[in-house]
Amino acid sequence: MKLLKVFLVFQLICFSFVFSQSDAVRGGEKKDKTPEIIKYKIAPNYVVNLSHKYIFRDSSIVTRVLSDNTTTSYKRNLQFYTTLRAPSAPKDQIVNLICGIDSMLYEYNDGVVNIKYDSQNDESIPPFKYFDFQKYFISLGKEFDLTISPYNEPVTMKSDQIESVFFKMNDELGGMKDTLSRFTWERVLAMENLQFFVDVNKGITPDNKTSIDSTWIDVIHLVIDGVNFKDSVQFKLVSYNTREFLINGKSLSMKAIPGKSRFQGINRIVDVTEGSGSADYKLTMTNRGVVSLLEINTDANFKALVGKDEFKQNVKSKFSWKLDKLYKW
Repeated sequence: MKLLKVFLVFQLICFSFVFSQSDAVRGGEKKDKTPEIIKYKIAPNYVVNLSHKYIFRDSSIVTRVLSDNTTTSYKRNLQFYTTLRAPSAPKDQIVNLICGIDSMLYEYNDGVVNIKYDSQNDESIPPFKYFDFQKYFISLGKEFDLTISPYNEPVTMKSDQIESVFFKMNDELGGMKDTLSRFTWERVLAMENLQFFVDVNKGITPDNKTSIDSTWIDVIHLVIDGVNFKDSVQFKLVSYNTREFLINGKSLSMKAIPGKSRFQGINRIVDVTEGSGSADYKLTMTNRGVVSLLEINTDANFKALVGKDEFKQNVKSKFSWKLDKLYKW
């Protein structure tokens, strides 16, 4: 009888052990392990005295409708080779960049006039009488310092070369007297115009660490056919393949900044009164903080006055900034 009791107790102990183990396994199966969300710090990085050489391209189709419904249009293809480098390490997260616009290829066609210019070809003659050419040629060969804020946006520009140009323009004896010419030079050499060609980040990258599929909104400065626009854009971190980040963006609200401007075929200063549009963005940045490609495709409309006459203009543009090479200065 004692043996029977001992045997029954032994069986009960074994059954309890197996049951508890089974519960433990089932409990383990029920545990839902949430995958860890990886966040990345995405920001431009400028190694001291490492020059970045970019190819900037602008391919635009401009269509203008005058008050009498007369329509004119022209195509422009522009290419700048630009360089930028940081001569010193950032201080308080503020970066100083030395920027230059080194060479230029330009093509223009309005169905009657066909222009081609290559600044590297000594036999290529600059077609100065065309304003559309002037507003890009004036930038050629200019060097300037851009101060970049901790939010990766240009905040100030300084250039002894450009200051010297303005000093000569304002000279009482030999200065520039023609109002249209003065306006053109001042507008082309303004910071908001020059920075557009050399600033490859444009404040697109997020301020905080970001995970894949996260979105954020930034305001981007654009120059479209000489008109300044502010574009509120929603960006998204699409992917990271251990080498490069891919960021896409789409306009939420793109508006022209009203002000004075000049356009090809109109020999007067005009008043841009309003404008809107849309844009798509694609930025590729290496894991070392170097922008390898930025593409912006825009479709912009604006209204402007020549005296009391209003005209409308549509500009479809494809802008790109492609890294050509990195080299030690």
